[in-house]
Amino acid sequence: MGGRHLAHGAGGDGGADGADGAGGAGGAGAPFPRRAELRASRGRRSARRAPRRWSAAARPGGAVVLAAAVVAVLGLTVLVGPRLLASLPAAREAAREAAPLAASTADGAGGAGGAAAGGASDAGAPSAVRAVQALLDERASALLARDSAGWMAAVGADGNVTAGARTALDAYRQRSAEVFERLDPVPLGSWSWRVTGSGPALTDARSQQLPEGSWVARTTLVWAVDGAGDDPVRRQQDLTVVPAGAGWAVVDDRDGETVPDLWDLGEVDVVTTERAVVLGTADRGALERTAEVTTPAAEGVDAVWGTAWPRRTVVEVPADQAQMAALLGRDDDAGLGQIAAVTTGELVGGEGATRGDHVVVNPRGFGQLAPVGRRVVLTHELTHVATRSGAVRAVPLWFSEGFADWVGYQGTGLSRQVVATDLLRRVRADGPPDDLPTAADFDPERSSDIGPAYSGAWLAVDALARRYGDDAVVELYRSASRDALSGTPATDPATDPAAGQDGQDGQDDADAALDAALARLGTDRAGVLALWRAELAELAR
Repeated sequence: MGGRHLAHGAGGDGGADGADGAGGAGGAGAPFPRRAELRASRGRRSARRAPRRWSAAARPGGAVVLAAAVVAVLGLTVLVGPRLLASLPAAREAAREAAPLAASTADGAGGAGGAAAGGASDAGAPSAVRAVQALLDERASALLARDSAGWMAAVGADGNVTAGARTALDAYRQRSAEVFERLDPVPLGSWSWRVTGSGPALTDARSQQLPEGSWVARTTLVWAVDGAGDDPVRRQQDLTVVPAGAGWAVVDDRDGETVPDLWDLGEVDVVTTERAVVLGTADRGALERTAEVTTPAAEGVDAVWGTAWPRRTVVEVPADQAQMAALLGRDDDAGLGQIAAVTTGELVGGEGATRGDHVVVNPRGFGQLAPVGRRVVLTHELTHVATRSGAVRAVPLWFSEGFADWVGYQGTGLSRQVVATDLLRRVRADGPPDDLPTAADFDPERSSDIGPAYSGAWLAVDALARRYGDDAVVELYRSASRDALSGTPATDPATDPAAGQDGQDGQDDADAALDAALARLGTDRAGVLALWRAELAELAR
């Protein structure tokens, strides 16, 4: 689906079989750890384990693990969910195989459709691409000017298609009119399309419904909210275009692969705060509950990371989990019930760096949290927004999630023993782990209890902060995610999409960059491991 995305998430209730959303998992029927402190007061719920699904229950005396990592490679409809993270190397390999947006169909015949869509000789040809680009430029200008007639002028007339295609055309015309109206309250700063070539070939049946020369144009929709974020959001849209007089007209957006936005799913409301623009199809109350914690959450990130990151973030609140799944490019909402929020952005280059990051809230999971829980979740998510702003590579998974948890827990008053409950329980039973959590440890398909991985990641970062100081840990993260490696020229993945395309090289670079940053701190991974194990032994007494 055009482009690659990386998403990090924070969980709602947690889960038994791979609850990335809240960290940790008990055995079948076991109560879920560490949610009681942050969930709104309510009766406990039992949990049954279901493969690849999240379930949750409260475990008495537990702490709260809200941080999570999700890797969503939207181009492949692969979601490795918040606290449901499949192997990061595997996800990166999938990302490496997915063509970046900038290289979608540079030769005018790429994408999923090959050289000619529906037998059209000019499908994706430079002249056709230029003409469709001009059409969409006019349509974007009409939207920004709130010119309904100009917006609808791009849509084909009945005479542009055969009788067999008119039902689909009528439906597209209705959707287009609805989108225009739904965008009215959204404070758009920009909106444009970029035609990159041809998308998938029209089916034989569809080709027979449309006039000769019709094809699917692969485009990137680029939009931004005024005053929010440093980079726009990019979405793939495959638009079916047909000859219309001397030009072209759009007659559908469902003959290819299109990732929807909120306004494609329902009526949109907006709540603006000092630090966020909250957009949603959820009810006004859900938007307001989300909005009220955005400023304290952002200030919490500022206190640790500093202020050199976007002063406002787009936060999306869909009406339900099905809509959340659609926004994440998923076919269904399996497992999303325990995810409170995710941060998603366009994955650029091959080293895990992203641009256009914004937060998507799950109204169900987020709504189950007490106010302090909602604040911790958004602090965690905004930490990802902050750390990824300007980063040239991802950091190793344990460090990324441990750091976001570490920031998220600041000021909660929870003891270290409470936060590390899951891991300490395992240490007391089996002894300390031999190594820091790996990608497999975060993967619910490989591990029946991923909670200790998140506890362990948080504790590793916390131990570094206790030994070297908070400022040193922040600088360690900055260095690992931003500094050029020795002998490697610094590149900005936003302007050099080809940088680091090899997925394994990206993983190796992340490890090497952290090793170099640790060396400047006066330690290495062996030192971190020894420090972490010592902290475990102390806490487990």
